[in-house]
This record gives sequence, structure tokens and C-alpha cells, in this order.
Amino acid sequence: MEQIRETEIVLEICPTSNLLTKALENEDALRDTFRAFNEHEVPFTIATDGPEMMRTHLRDEFELLLRIGALDEERLSEANRRGHEVSFVPAQPMLQRA
Repeated sequence: MEQIRETEIVLEICPTSNLLTKALENEDALRDTFRAFNEHEVPFTIATDGPEMMRTHLRDEFELLLRIGALDEERLSEANRRGHEVSFVPAQPMLQRA
């Protein structure tokens, strides 16, 4: 975790995918993982792996993390903000319609 933090790698975490694929055994393991990231100041964002396959959306991921006590509102906001900051998609102003 130290190396991830020092090299400024931002992890993209897909909670539901981690549970459905058994990468993490259960919600307790998911909560412990996020707590470890926070404790070691590992930067992360929250995402979904194929919402159509995992049957989840970003708001569902946020609700899951809040429900199990993995993150609080402040940490969720930080992760969401970070996701926008590190995105490979450049920020562009909305096109105005005539």
C-alpha cells in the first residue's frame, strides 16, 4: 500500500463486482478493505464493472458502501471528486443548443 500511495496510483474499485466474483469474500471483507485503504491513505475511486452485467449503478455502489459502514459521506464525496480529477476524459463545457 505504501508503494501505491508513493507512486500516486489511484485504484478504481468496483464493490459489487468484487463481491460477485468472490475477489472479496463478503461485505465484511469489503468494509475492511476500504478501511485499510483509508488507514494507509491509498487513493481510490468508486466505479462499476459493466452495470448491465453486474446489475448495479454508481449510486447503488455508494449506497452499499454507506450501508455496510465501509465509507462515510465525506469519504464517498472525496472518492467521487477524485474520480473526476483522474479521469482520462478531458473536461469539456456542455454544448449549447440553438
